[in-house]
Amino acid sequence: MCKNNQKFNNLKEYLLENFLLGKLSTHGPYHWDRVLKNGLLIAKEDPNIDKLIVILFSYIHDSKRIDEYKDIKHGERAATSIEELEKLKLINISHKQKEILHFAVKNHNLGDISKNPTIGACWDADRLELNRVGIFPRPEFFSTKAGLKILLERFF
Repeated sequence: MCKNNQKFNNLKEYLLENFLLGKLSTHGPYHWDRVLKNGLLIAKEDPNIDKLIVILFSYIHDSKRIDEYKDIKHGERAATSIEELEKLKLINISHKQKEILHFAVKNHNLGDISKNPTIGACWDADRLELNRVGIFPRPEFFSTKAGLKILLERFF
């Protein structure tokens, strides 16, 4: 586990070094860490959720933002960066995991829900943090029972 933690730390450091909005950004490392915490809480409730994908999503999903407010292409840019992260040996996942991660990252800001438990966990983990930008997360946009349960405990 320590080896994995170091790999995740290396990934996070690399992403932060290349993050244009800086360490104190609303979409930066504090947000990434909260999404990670939410995602792992959700994953605890469903053994079908790939925790590795949840971890990688939490760090990558907003890492290519160039604007704090309206940046509709940031998911696409972040998804494209997965190839580079593989070449740099910062991530090592199967082809199927890469497909899931790519889809989750690319589409995380489109307002969709997913029947795929891992994608749903990723999106719900991020949506649980929408209040930081003045948006109240709406229950109908949650994909997982665990994500919805957390939402209801926190906000209702």
